[in-house]
Amino acid sequence: MPNRLQKSFYPTIEELLTLPAFRDCTVVAGSKGLGHRVCGVNLSDTPDYHKWLTKDEIMATTCFSIHNDSQAIESFVSNVYKRGLSGIFIKPKQYLGSIPRVMKEQADAYDLPLIELPDTVRLSGIVKAVFDEITKRETDVLRQSLAVNRTLIRTILDGADLDDIARMISEQTGASVMITDTVNGRRALCIAKSDQEVFREADEEKTAQIITDSAVPFPLQAEGASFGQIYFYGEASASDMDETLLTQLLSVIPLEISARQSKNEARRRELSAFIRHLFSDPITDMAWEESRALEYGLRPKDAYVVLLLKLEELRTNNGNSGLFQRALFIGGLKNVFARRGYELQVVERTDQIVFIAGIRPENERMQELALAIKRMFADAINQYHLLRLTGGLSASNRGIAGLVNGIRQAEVCMKVTESLGIRYICFEDMGILRMVYSDNPEYAISRFLHEVLRDLLDAGQPRNVELMTTLESYLRNGGNVRQVSKDLYTHYNTVSYRLKKIEEITGADLRDPDDRFLLDLALRLIRITSGQII
Repeated sequence: MPNRLQKSFYPTIEELLTLPAFRDCTVVAGSKGLGHRVCGVNLSDTPDYHKWLTKDEIMATTCFSIHNDSQAIESFVSNVYKRGLSGIFIKPKQYLGSIPRVMKEQADAYDLPLIELPDTVRLSGIVKAVFDEITKRETDVLRQSLAVNRTLIRTILDGADLDDIARMISEQTGASVMITDTVNGRRALCIAKSDQEVFREADEEKTAQIITDSAVPFPLQAEGASFGQIYFYGEASASDMDETLLTQLLSVIPLEISARQSKNEARRRELSAFIRHLFSDPITDMAWEESRALEYGLRPKDAYVVLLLKLEELRTNNGNSGLFQRALFIGGLKNVFARRGYELQVVERTDQIVFIAGIRPENERMQELALAIKRMFADAINQYHLLRLTGGLSASNRGIAGLVNGIRQAEVCMKVTESLGIRYICFEDMGILRMVYSDNPEYAISRFLHEVLRDLLDAGQPRNVELMTTLESYLRNGGNVRQVSKDLYTHYNTVSYRLKKIEEITGADLRDPDDRFLLDLALRLIRITSGQII
């Protein structure tokens, strides 16, 4: 739910320039737009930077990806302006030397502030300063906008969360209390001593259900917006409470909910900016990136899977759109990750949704996850007829470097879906293409060989040598079993038996040209990589 007070939270560019982090910055063009509000920072520094831009953000960049492209430089300010950004902060010394005149002229024409950053400024410091200022303003606005009970306000501002508030209200009223936060998806329960016997054998879900069925909910509202409900259960019902206290309760709890929402939104913006940075900028210090990743809950030792989703809503002749189906499909994907223990982060791009899922390697269920997502795309044909879906799933990769590799793999998958005209593919299912695009060719080749030849690669099985020799002769002789028999000085029936055994072990059909091609490629890769058949 959007925050109704959000317009008051955002500083202008002119106000940002008074902060210490922006000391020594110089406005070089577009000064008429210094009153533009700023809701976030974008650090994209890649040739397709325009895909990541969001309205009312500022862009902080070194122009690394475009500094050698005169056409890209000429269109840069125009592209940013079209995306609705509030201003551009450029650190020119390392790559541009100085800000080009064409950028200044366009910035003045668009009233788009163009600010030069000194070489000593770190872009991460700019991000932190902006989000700190927004969070500070959000807190100030909340303090001033809700006239409520001073004790409760002090308790919340001192750091009390929803559970603390429920406990405090229960102690003051003697009632069991349940608070539902529909903004952030939370729930707080506090059972009064007088009701503990009633709920002694009920778990949290059962307790919540009993209270929901038995008590009348009171809406939590502020500034015309709904934040959730509060329920009172037990002997001290809400009807017995002081009306003034109840009114204060119903208006003060949204303060904590809004504060949590503001923190969550600030965290999501920071995480989004960090992920865009990982995917767009050259990584020069992985240790530093890993330390930053920890701040956003991205653990360097986790395994990461990346799913790219391109989703287009269709319209019927009567004007119906796929908006509802979109919500159902995305919700279904989130459940697929959650049920398998993955911690999910979702980042929006201009034309794609990025799902980043992390899990401890010892708990990983990658094959199960990949199969479940594949089924969702297969079922989408019948279930989501108002959506045009395309998806690409990376392999599982360890650490932050693996996360960066995962987005590259997912993007390769998206290119394959476009070229083949299919809805979805997983990087692990790309066969030969996986070896072409892999950052670790030796590992990719090994995976391919084991997928194609399976137990034929087991050197511990003495008959595998003769089976591999028979397979090589069979492929070399174009499937002529009699010629294989002559080459190997082996009876025709024995050769036929071996070929049947090869099919059983590999699952291949030697009459299928595609299967024969994969087997032949596998044998050639073995010779190239090890100089021998096995």
